[in-house]
Amino acid sequence: MSIHRNRMLGLSLIELMIAMVLGLLIMAGVASIFSANSQINRSSQNVSRVQETARTVFELMGRDLRESGVNGCGRISNDSVHNVLTGAGTAALWWANWTGGIIGYEAGTVLAGIPIGAGVGGRVATSDVVHSMHGSPSVFQVVTHNTAAAPPVINLGGPDLNTMQNGDIAMVCDFLMASIFQVTNNRSGTGNGLAHATGGGFAPGNASVGLGGSGLTYAYPPNANVMRLESSTWYVGNNDRPDSGGLSLFRAVSRNGGGTSTAPVAEEVAEGITDLQVQYLLNGAYVTAAAVAANAWQNVTAVRIQLTLQGLEQERDAAGALTRVTRQFTQVIALRNRL
Repeated sequence: MSIHRNRMLGLSLIELMIAMVLGLLIMAGVASIFSANSQINRSSQNVSRVQETARTVFELMGRDLRESGVNGCGRISNDSVHNVLTGAGTAALWWANWTGGIIGYEAGTVLAGIPIGAGVGGRVATSDVVHSMHGSPSVFQVVTHNTAAAPPVINLGGPDLNTMQNGDIAMVCDFLMASIFQVTNNRSGTGNGLAHATGGGFAPGNASVGLGGSGLTYAYPPNANVMRLESSTWYVGNNDRPDSGGLSLFRAVSRNGGGTSTAPVAEEVAEGITDLQVQYLLNGAYVTAAAVAANAWQNVTAVRIQLTLQGLEQERDAAGALTRVTRQFTQVIALRNRL
């Protein structure tokens, strides 16, 4: 008679516990790898966004700054540019004061219309400001300049060619001099002329009807050029979105508010920019705005822009603290009409 012994089938409790521990270790490893890869991917995306923002901003700033001082008549010295706007040369009208087409302001400088402060569009006190002025690409030719009329009129002739509006800040120039004035009556339907009177409720208005030095009469000859004066100011300001860092790059543009206001209006360009530092190439060396004399801005040939950018999303650093990707970028922009 043979005896059959029953064999034990399945797993013992100890074997099951060992298998579970091994499974948990494997899952922990997979979770750790997934978490690390997610963090790396998030960091890579933040860096990519920062780099893309820098490229876009440098392209936009370059378009403005390269055109600084361009007026459609070649390079004209500051002494030959006559600004007849009311308040020209004062701090209140800094955005329309011609200094060769470009001027910089050190951090903390008080500028009317774009104050330092925590409000939306308010400037950051530690960031520089760069201001550019140039003639619009839309240039109209003078046929006659009737200085004997009351008020004087710059006739462009032909059909309704000009697109200027009453209250526009304009520049007219020949190869000897240029004048900055405010259009007080665009007679596009009756002779296509631009009147430049005093008074009339315009802001800032014209201090004189004469477009020459000290308000003297000067008649611009045929084929002189007339264009809008474009004025833009770049600075870092507050955007009231603390979750994404709270700071952006702004561009303040002088806009015609129906003739009653031409003060700069701030427009947000790109968020995540926390600092703007600017240097200017003068006599072969890069210097800060404080080192450029008032009459030397017309000799600046290039601008070196340094931007500090932060990622919009927070991430954990090696110590586990929340932080943002931060990068600095530098770009040199040559002024086209100074080369």
